[in-house]
Amino acid sequence: SRGQQVITEEKIDEITALDGVSAAVGGLNLTVVHLEGEFAEMAPGQGKGQAPGEGETPEAMPSQAPIEIETYSVSGVDVTRQSIGPLSSAEIVDGRTFATDETAAKVMLVESGYARQNDLAVGDALEIDGVKYEVVGLVSSPNGATNLYIPLARAQKLADEDGVSHIYVQADSAENIGAVQESIETVFPAATVTTAADLAEQVSGSLASASKLADQLGTWLSVAALIAAFLVASLLTVSSVSRRVREFGTLKALGWRRRRIVGQILGESFV
Repeated sequence: SRGQQVITEEKIDEITALDGVSAAVGGLNLTVVHLEGEFAEMAPGQGKGQAPGEGETPEAMPSQAPIEIETYSVSGVDVTRQSIGPLSSAEIVDGRTFATDETAAKVMLVESGYARQNDLAVGDALEIDGVKYEVVGLVSSPNGATNLYIPLARAQKLADEDGVSHIYVQADSAENIGAVQESIETVFPAATVTTAADLAEQVSGSLASASKLADQLGTWLSVAALIAAFLVASLLTVSSVSRRVREFGTLKALGWRRRRIVGQILGESFV
């Protein structure tokens, strides 16, 4: 995936050996782009800035064939330690998860939403780069960012890489998370270290921004509604005055002053 570099698996052992770390596993996130179709051959003269030959009709010229592009995300999982990693917060909704001995098996888990969109079910086969993988389970993930999960060894072979893109670390206690984060940053200064608290803070910030935006939107909607109500009242007042000219003339003939008539109209409009 863009923005990520490959980390050697030796870094996992170094981080595991740090004080306060109970476990660490690697994961590899991939983005698969599949293109299918045929490019039409160019007509004689095309590509040189020349027009088609005399008498050649548009129907006789080859048309551009459609190229279908499919993009989806794949996450390589260490099947021997699934309690931490990309599947730690996922829930199996159908089928099963990976077995610990399926380190290089051609099996996969599919995110439930992606499965619905592509009509996939447990027992189906999905081909990636000429290799068919059996769908053994459907998962529901909180973030839903990954479409497919395969064993880490298969993902490394697919990407022709020996390393990982993520290292998932579990501290031995909540009190040691800060110290573990500092230790990892010291041992691996090029890495971006994110804790669960950091993620929660990002989510809280997003929710606060959304709440502020909703409040501002409600204020502007209220102002717009008041302006609309004032315009409607003004329109009704003008219409009422134009229809009651004779009535006002009669009132003036009875002795009403202009100020009393205007007060009557404004009072009705205010009500």
